[in-house]
Amino acid sequence: MRSVKKGRQGFSLIEVVAAITILGLVAVPVCINLVTAHRVNQKAARDMQDWLVASAAAEVLLSAGVTVEYQESAGIITFRDPSDAVTADTAAGLRALGHELDSPLQISVSGLRLGEACPVSVRYGSAVIDTYVHASYAEVTP
Repeated sequence: MRSVKKGRQGFSLIEVVAAITILGLVAVPVCINLVTAHRVNQKAARDMQDWLVASAAAEVLLSAGVTVEYQESAGIITFRDPSDAVTADTAAGLRALGHELDSPLQISVSGLRLGEACPVSVRYGSAVIDTYVHASYAEVTP
């Protein structure tokens, strides 16, 4: 024969439902915050990787320099835009260093002036690095 102690009958159904409801109200915002934090961390990791590749591209440019072809005719100096050639050479240099390029690498050379360093903008993914690169100038005869 079992003896039942008085006052120890367990939880009622209403108490169990109330406890689960309160637990759910607390757990939902925590789960939402975890998902949001995961997304933010993934974006930050992608941005950091983009910046590292763009920085490496800028370093390759700084070490190699840029060759700018120009033509002088009737006292007017016309520069050929070296951006495409520089982009291809830099991308090859980055691959040689072991960097994989998942996004297009864009390098634009602008503001060319004879005998001066040239401003260069390196874009990769979400990263943009602006710097000046040593330029060697080569005159092209028509």
